[in-house]
Amino acid sequence: MKRILLGLGGTPLTRVATDQAMALAIRHQAALTGTTVVDRRRLSQVGIFPAGAGQAAQRVLNRRLTITEEAVERAIASFQYLCWEAGVQSQVLREEGDPFQVMAKQSRFHDLSIFSLRSLFDYGIVEDPHDALYRILIQGVGPVLGVGPDSGAVRRIFFGWDGSDAATRALKHLVLLRPWPEAQLHLIRFHSPQQSSQARKSIHQAVDFCLEHDMQAEFSLSLQSPYRSFLPSAEEWGADLIALGCTGRNPLTRNVVPDLALQTIKTWNRSVFMAT
Repeated sequence: MKRILLGLGGTPLTRVATDQAMALAIRHQAALTGTTVVDRRRLSQVGIFPAGAGQAAQRVLNRRLTITEEAVERAIASFQYLCWEAGVQSQVLREEGDPFQVMAKQSRFHDLSIFSLRSLFDYGIVEDPHDALYRILIQGVGPVLGVGPDSGAVRRIFFGWDGSDAATRALKHLVLLRPWPEAQLHLIRFHSPQQSSQARKSIHQAVDFCLEHDMQAEFSLSLQSPYRSFLPSAEEWGADLIALGCTGRNPLTRNVVPDLALQTIKTWNRSVFMAT
């Protein structure tokens, strides 16, 4: 792993995300790209003003732009100082436009993208939806590390394995990039009684792939519902990080995995590793 993309979002979790990115950069001798994105179209949505109040609307917009510019500069200054202090190679990209499209473009030549779990590029102005990371994923950004308020050192990884192409890609990224080479890995497969044979074969293939790449892995099978049991199982196992594949493309046609991915993003407070 040689290039890491970090979203400098100006949210309360930006420092936590930066710390995670710094730790990975130091461990892998990787370069960091800190990126800010200002969406002027969204900032211009200042609400409805009565006729003749154009100057008042302009003042609100100017105030928003000032707050945003100041927050961007603070995020950049903090990032640059931390990189300088740790001796980490870094660069800063100042972007404008739709954050999801911008980050999808910038992620293409990075090995890993790191963001806050539940908000992106807020800068104290407009709250982003809690499914922002999910929207980043379905733009094709990946693999992604989402950082929550309780994120810390990653020693135990809990992988929701369903045998899908997305889960396979997420596992490959995790195994081949080896962001946390000393972490324990546990794969869990939820299935119906009718799928027992297929589920066992699938998870054995996944574990064999890990072992062939010198990554130890254990596994379990469960007949319970992943919606009710996945996060409690991860908590009980003591997971520092949850890993999942995300196959969703349309919010109206989400199947089991993207629903589980969205549920995880909304409720899990530690780190999440995902790929589409």
